[in-house]
This record gives sequence, structure tokens and C-alpha cells, in this order.
Amino acid sequence: MWNVREIADINGTSSPSVKGIIVQKLAPTTGDDGREQLDLIVSDCDNSAIKAIVQCFGSFASTNQTKFQPYDTIDIHPSYIKWEMDGRQQKTYILVLDDSYNTTYPDGGKVGLFLLSRIDITPGINEMYSSVPLNQLNTHLNKKDVSIVGLVTRIGDVKMIKTKKGRGVEKQDITLSNKGDTVVLSCWGDKGSVARSLRSNTDILFVTNVSVQTFAGRIQCNTTFNSILTVNPTGYSITNFIDVLNPHAATPVKATSSEGNTAQLTSISGINQFLLPRLSQSNSPEGAFVACLMDVDLSSPFFARCPSCKKTVPCNFDESEWEGVDCTDCGVPAAWQYKVNVTFIDGSGSLRTILWGETATQFVGFTATQFNAFDRDKREEVRRAMLWKRYIVEHSVSMRGSGPSLRIRAISPMEGAAY
Repeated sequence: MWNVREIADINGTSSPSVKGIIVQKLAPTTGDDGREQLDLIVSDCDNSAIKAIVQCFGSFASTNQTKFQPYDTIDIHPSYIKWEMDGRQQKTYILVLDDSYNTTYPDGGKVGLFLLSRIDITPGINEMYSSVPLNQLNTHLNKKDVSIVGLVTRIGDVKMIKTKKGRGVEKQDITLSNKGDTVVLSCWGDKGSVARSLRSNTDILFVTNVSVQTFAGRIQCNTTFNSILTVNPTGYSITNFIDVLNPHAATPVKATSSEGNTAQLTSISGINQFLLPRLSQSNSPEGAFVACLMDVDLSSPFFARCPSCKKTVPCNFDESEWEGVDCTDCGVPAAWQYKVNVTFIDGSGSLRTILWGETATQFVGFTATQFNAFDRDKREEVRRAMLWKRYIVEHSVSMRGSGPSLRIRAISPMEGAAY
């Protein structure tokens, strides 16, 4: 078995085996060929400054996504080994596991990743991922061994910064949030490769050995040479970082949206009770609940309706474009309207429902015609900006022939974000 520091010496071994420790686990991506890709950064077991990259493609990526965690010691049997020059003109070795190549060596050995040892993971958030709360970073100024964790809510552009020695180095700022507290983390050099794989309002980032300073009167964190970045560490979920409003069953509460709307609050669990056919015998009073947006599907959020006869016009949606269609009865162009699937969550439960027409337009912030003109990247940008924000959702439940039906009457953003 070879160590990471010895990769350069591997030559002609039919079944190479490299031992290393996972120090970074990047978010999965999709390559240009449409296949899944998973990158792991591994260090030498005796010298953490010596690192290599493990690139998994195809079935190796999907199999190992949740199988391994940072700090696992693994045995790597690559399909092949290559190297690239980094920004400092030093060789970086890449151990590639690709299922499009032979998955068995001539001597019978198998290509793959194999666990050698693991730090014991206790239930919940364990000491391995202990960190300083973001609202207490001011007590750790000028320290360089601080660990922080938060929900990624903003990813800045990559910038080239000139150092005092005249050398250019890449810098990328990301914003981490935790229940209203935020901090900007500047990722320097190769640490930015992790930042470029992150997804805002979706990924959680845990970072060790950051330096804490003040800049323009605000707390600023920077990665250091010894920083280790872990994406979506074991024991955390998004709900650890947002204020999910608890239901107020005993004390009625009124909420005010940023648009001045007020309503008496109910909870999602209370609404779900009204939606049970056996328990709902009459219409419920109009009310509202306050909840965070957990998910919204904007991949194909349209349907077509004739502006003359008001009938729904059948149409086929292409993967990325929605062409205009005409009403077969009236011969006039149909108008695009929204049909948006959403999922809300509060402290009592979650609720999946559909937003239609003007309510959906109010929610998305663009008309269906405007949104139709957006490309895939812009639609995804709009979607991610909406996630985990807090809304007042005004509703009513009415009885119909098929049973109780929930109607969303209006939806307004609350003042401030959920995180």
C-alpha cells in the first residue's frame, strides 16, 4: 500500500493501492458528458500538507456520495493516475475512478474506495464538528484556529487579488447564516474550489482553522493554509440554521407582512387536520400561517389558457423552451399562466400545495410571460433566492364533491428572512 506522498513513485503497479485521509468532500456535480462526478481531497496520513484529489465518475460517484465522510481513512484503488499543475506551478496528483474503464485489474484486484478506519460518529451534532456560534465571533478576534458552520446563503464571484509580494491569488466570498446571524467567509486559493461547488440556500459548510478579523467595522473570516472545508457534515440539517416558526395554538397571534397584510395565524398541522376527509365536515374560516418555503418547482411551472373562452389549452412542453400555442376552438394565442408546486414548513409540520394564476405571479415576482423568457440558469437563480424565506400564506379550506380543498388566497414575504 502506497501513501499519498509516494504517488509519484507508483510506476507499473498493476493493482496500485493508495492510503489517505479525506479532508474535503465537495458537492456532487454533473460533467460535460452528463455523468455524475464526486471529488474528494485526501491528505497523506503522516503529513497533512501533502494532498491529492480523488475524482469519482458514474457509478463510483453515486455509490460513494454518502458512504464516506471527512476524516475517514480510505484505501484507494484508482482506474488510473494523472497529474495537473496548480496555480503555484506544482503538481497535483489525481486518482481517477471511472466506471467507463475496466473495474478489475489484470491481477484480479478491484477498482474502488474502501474504508480503513473512521472516527466514531455519535448521534446528533458531535464534538467532531463543534464550532463557535456566529454571534460570538467577536470574542475570537485575531485568532486563526476558529471553526465555524452555517447555511450557505450567498456565493460571490471569484476575484484575483494581488498580494504584497505581487503574486496573484484567487479569492471568493461566501456568506454563512445561522438563524439571523451572518458572516462573510473569504476562501483563498485552492479553498475556493470548494466554494465554487456550493449551492446557496441548500448546502451547509463547516470550516476549521479560520482567522477572525474586522473589516470596515464588521466581523470577517478568512480561510488559512490549515483550513478544512466540509460540505453538508454529518449531524446537521438545514432546520438547524433557520427559524422555523412554532405554532401558537394556545395564544392567537397576528403577523404583518412587508406589504402591510395582517392575519390571525394558524399552524400547518391545523390546516392538515382540516384536509382530512373524516374530520372536515364544513368550510374552515379564512386564516393564515407563517412558514418557510422548503421547496418550489420552477422547472415547468406553466399551463396555457385561452383568454377568450377561458379553456385550458393542451400543449407539450419542451425540456427548456415553451413555445406559444393557439386555442383550437377560438384560434387565438393562448396565454401562459402559472401552476407552481410549493412545499412550506413550520414548527408543526410541512404542507405541499399548488399556487395558481395571480397568486403565483405575486409569489414568484415575475409574470408567466416574463419567466418564460428566462433561460435555465436564470430560473434556477430565482428559485434559490426564494428558498427558506419566511412568508405569510393566507388560505381557506372549502368542502367540494371530492372532499376538502385548500385554496391559497394570497402570499406575502415577511419582514426579514427566515435565516
